[in-house]
Amino acid sequence: MLKLKKNGDTCKLTNNNLQWKSTAKIKDGTYKIGIRPHNITTYKEGDNFVEIKGRVQISELSGSESLIHFTNGNLNWVSLSNGIQQKNVGEDTKLYMNTDEFLYFDQNNRLVNNG
Repeated sequence: MLKLKKNGDTCKLTNNNLQWKSTAKIKDGTYKIGIRPHNITTYKEGDNFVEIKGRVQISELSGSESLIHFTNGNLNWVSLSNGIQQKNVGEDTKLYMNTDEFLYFDQNNRLVNNG
C-alpha cells in the first residue's frame, strides 16, 4: 500500500511528488491508500482524476480489457482499462487514477473511507 499525507483538501503521496485535491471525508493526517487496477486507466474516468506517468513493463490484452504493468519511481503499478489499449514495453505513458475510488486506511490498517 501507498502512504499519503492529507492536509486540508490536498493529498500527497509520501514517496513521490504526486498530489491531488481530495474529496475524501477524512481528517488531516497520514494514511495508507489502496488503488485497484480498474481505477488506473489509459483514459480519464470520473470527475476527480490525477495523471500518473509510468514506464510500461508489460502490456497485455485480455478479451475486451487491457492490462498495463508499469513503474512510477521505485513502485510497480497495474492498470486495467476497457478496450484495446496496447502499449510498447519500455514506453513512457500517461495513465489516470480515479481518486474518488481510493481506499483509505488508518495506521492500524482499518478502512476509514472507501470510494
